[in-house]
Amino acid sequence: MKKVLIFGVCGFVGSYLSREFIEHGYTVIGTDKIKGSVLSSEVEFHESDLLETEAVERLIDRKSVV
Repeated sequence: MKKVLIFGVCGFVGSYLSREFIEHGYTVIGTDKIKGSVLSSEVEFHESDLLETEAVERLIDRKSVV
């Protein structure tokens, strides 16, 4: 199955983008500083700050989305 990692998944654009990927058969992994209420239950959410580069690198390595 195809996977995609979306940073800022709880924001305006991220939430719409995640729904579009889900509708097209992707597994969606999303990150944001806080979990928002607009987030689809189908998104695998990870709380993360994009400025914490080591944590972001570990997430990418664990989820093999490269």
